[in-house]
Amino acid sequence: MLTGDGGIEVVGTAIDGVDAIGKTLRLAPDVITLDLEMPNMDGFTFLRWLMKERPTPVLVISSRSDSRSVIRALELGASDFIAKPEARISKSIEGIRDELLAKVHGILSLEMSKVRSTLDLLARERVQPVIRKDEEPAPRTSGIEVVAIASSTGGPPPSRRS
Repeated sequence: MLTGDGGIEVVGTAIDGVDAIGKTLRLAPDVITLDLEMPNMDGFTFLRWLMKERPTPVLVISSRSDSRSVIRALELGASDFIAKPEARISKSIEGIRDELLAKVHGILSLEMSKVRSTLDLLARERVQPVIRKDEEPAPRTSGIEVVAIASSTGGPPPSRRS
């Protein structure tokens, strides 16, 4: 379904979560489609690894479409969810084609708009250093000095208090 769309390039497929880790690291896809039921490593475990190690937008496509599975996938960082038809070999799988393509394009558009917004913001605004009144700015010793602060979309995880 994805390869039939001229605006999408499928860079790889994986047979299970372990294979998906290797291919994600090697191919660095812009969007990942993920089933929750896979041998060797289920989709939830892969999603946990992915969001910790290589945050990437994920569209979950699974027959495990009960509300608990959907909510758990979204809590772990999935961008969206599509329920697969329940029949194992079914022509009704084609019924999700339009939804699949629309959601993949939507995720790609959203990601590109985030990148453009960030680049526009950086180009428009010059960040001024915050200097406390009791401090004098340190003299520059050479060229350009840069401090970069980055965070994932959700920010850092909350600290755990004992």
